[in-house]
Amino acid sequence: MDPLAKDLIEIISWTVAIGAGVIAAYRALHELKLNRQQRTLELKWKKAKLAKEIVAAYEDKDQFNAAHHLLAWNAREYQLEDGERVRIDSDMVMHALRTKNLKFTKTEKYIRDCMIVYFESISRLEHFIRRDLVDFEDIKFNFAYAVGRMARQRKVVALFLSNYHQDNMASGFLARYDEWKNTPPKT
Repeated sequence: MDPLAKDLIEIISWTVAIGAGVIAAYRALHELKLNRQQRTLELKWKKAKLAKEIVAAYEDKDQFNAAHHLLAWNAREYQLEDGERVRIDSDMVMHALRTKNLKFTKTEKYIRDCMIVYFESISRLEHFIRRDLVDFEDIKFNFAYAVGRMARQRKVVALFLSNYHQDNMASGFLARYDEWKNTPPKT
């Protein structure tokens, strides 16, 4: 075989091999990118599912639900643990969260017990958010209205939390909300 033809065939072979290698490398990198995107999407779905399950578990707790309603409603009737039905309004809720004059009526004890469960729950949520187990975006709508209502009495709530939830998790959770930062205080 002619040495020139042989060299030409060798150059063509090497060119094709290099081209195939480049294409294979590109495809491998592209597949890696797609795989990473798929894993990221799956992780996002898992985090959203976990967030939904956590909130559902909280909503199964009577005291959590009562606290959520106490924050959302101006006034409503509640049944205390002894069976007595009482009407509780938003002013009573904030008064029950006081940090001085700590002698409480049974209605105030009920309110405080419910609010402690609520604040412990949002503290745990903040912990999960900080650990990157759930995304705030997946749960924020569940609490936005209640947070906005609490924000009207931000000083009372903040003082209660600083006295009874010193880990700052509940405060950190509330601080994530624009409603907490921007809602004008109740006059």
